Amino acid sequence: MKKTLKMILATMALGMGAGSLMATTSTESAQFLGLGLQARAASLGEAYAGFGQDLASLEYNPAGLAGSRPAYSVGYQSFVADINGTYAAGSTPLWGGMAAVSGRYIDFGTVQDAVMDAQGQVQMQSALHPSAFAGTLGFAREVSGGLSLGLAGTYFSQQVGPSQVAGGSFSMGLRESRLMVPGLSAGASVNRLGFSQENLPLPTEGRAGLGWNSSLPGLGGLGLASDLIVQGDGTSGLAAGMEWSPVKSLAARAGYNSITAADTLDGMSGLSFGFGMKLASLSFDYAYAPMGTLGATQRFTLTWAAR
Repeated sequence: MKKTLKMILATMALGMGAGSLMATTSTESAQFLGLGLQARAASLGEAYAGFGQDLASLEYNPAGLAGSRPAYSVGYQSFVADINGTYAAGSTPLWGGMAAVSGRYIDFGTVQDAVMDAQGQVQMQSALHPSAFAGTLGFAREVSGGLSLGLAGTYFSQQVGPSQVAGGSFSMGLRESRLMVPGLSAGASVNRLGFSQENLPLPTEGRAGLGWNSSLPGLGGLGLASDLIVQGDGTSGLAAGMEWSPVKSLAARAGYNSITAADTLDGMSGLSFGFGMKLASLSFDYAYAPMGTLGATQRFTLTWAAR
């Protein structure tokens, strides 16, 4: 039990300490990097630092890759305000660990360009189609007795009309999966530290989380996840999620994210719901998250994973 408590406290200190250092900045550039793309993680309120062991770990805690199987994944995301995205990722064993690569493309819809003339009048110009791309490489390996370390690097670019802004970031994390409580894991990460050509800070964050998976007699599998999050602009909050699998081929999920709830002006927000279906090595995941009067987000992910 002492080992369990020490590991939990250590991972929480790493994630929260890094978040506190970042709290003196504002997240104004490349905010699309903070849009979670994988449906399973999104339906759990994005509580994934200690829970996740799949390709979605690239976004929340790259150390989670070490416990994953080789996989390939594609996805589609429908956000609010006609914003949508596509996603593809894959992983393979390398150097005794797991390496992964992902790419995302975000389409921000159509916006009308406007300029002010010499008389101070606003003149409408041609329509613009803003977009963004990001590519990520990650690697994680178990270094001793259930302790895994992971790193990930990202290149991104944003296009608005003839203007383009590019930059880079990196993430790092640790995860401990062999704690004295059966099924309990702990993780911490620092995500999206880097730069952009705008010389503005990125949407950085620090995370510290716990995950628990178990099988309950007569009820099937149950998973619980929770993350403490500190963002680079000083915002902090809690994410939590639950996954219930009455049979191995089906999972129902629900989550809550207090940061998302605080960001929405009116209506229900912060909650998320989803499900997963699995047939042999192929799985499909769906997530739905209301965003108050802004609408709702939906995510669809199709994954093949080695058995």
